[in-house]
Amino acid sequence: MLLLVVAIGWVVVVLGTLVYAGWSGWGTYRSVRRLERSTAPHIAAIQGAGLGALEARSAELQEQLAILNAALARLNAALAVLRILLDAWRAATRPLSFLRGLFRRS
Repeated sequence: MLLLVVAIGWVVVVLGTLVYAGWSGWGTYRSVRRLERSTAPHIAAIQGAGLGALEARSAELQEQLAILNAALARLNAALAVLRILLDAWRAATRPLSFLRGLFRRS
């Protein structure tokens, strides 16, 4: 008899838990569907406007990248000229540095 009461109690607990989980899940499903229906037009509008803005911004960034690449090329050319000038300066001052070092030691 006790075993029958325990078995019935277990079935009631399991079924009650299943009913509660199903009812909660159904309520969550309805809430999500309602929210999806209310936000879908807003999301579509944002995405439609966002794609146009994204393409325009991408084109603008490509133009700026071309400008930066041209500036970088000019900077590299100026650095090459500076390197030539510095090498010439060092070559011209090397004998003087050598003489200065000789006179300091004596």
